[in-house]
Amino acid sequence: MEFVVHTMSNKPKKLIAVALALALMLVACTATPTATPTASPTPTAVAAQPVAGASDGDGSGGSAGPAAGPVPVLAGLPDVASVVERVMPAVVQVLVEIETTDRFGRTSRRSAQGSGFFFDDRGYLLTNNHVVEDATSIEVALANRERIPAEVVGTDPETDLAVLKVDRDLVADFVVLTLGDTEAMRIGEWVIAIGSPLGFAGSVTVGVVSAKGRSLTLDG
Repeated sequence: MEFVVHTMSNKPKKLIAVALALALMLVACTATPTATPTASPTPTAVAAQPVAGASDGDGSGGSAGPAAGPVPVLAGLPDVASVVERVMPAVVQVLVEIETTDRFGRTSRRSAQGSGFFFDDRGYLLTNNHVVEDATSIEVALANRERIPAEVVGTDPETDLAVLKVDRDLVADFVVLTLGDTEAMRIGEWVIAIGSPLGFAGSVTVGVVSAKGRSLTLDG
């Protein structure tokens, strides 16, 4: 079974409709090796068994009333825990410092954060452009909470994507995720999102692909 994983970012940003949709789709990555498609397991049903010695309601201990109908059991649910265990080491928290100067020449610093993941074994990782734009310093927090410096090597504001690079030798257990094929995604397929919403690193949520090709514009 193949799952799609997205990383989450919580820094607000005005995004054009196509950019948001494309950014979310392009950060998709397969969490398990692609296998030959197989038929989905047929949902099974478990028949309710009558309780021995059940009363028919008059206290005589006679035969039980009509047995309940078959109870459907939903089969084929994803093993989220196993996927997360395999994928989590490749997901990082992106921590940035931004220095600004107002019209009076006063300088101030503020912090922001987002999420990203390693997609190349040379130390390259993918994140959102709005997370790192105007940043004066960038660090990434690994799954083990260790922080290492990172630098921007490429950005695409239109699709809100950015590529960062870290020193490969600074990462002890290096895990790389494979980019998924968004064209192959089907409506209704399971999606696992891993990231750092509101700064809570390593957060996980699950849903399904609700639609494809939709546009959304965010203000603020």
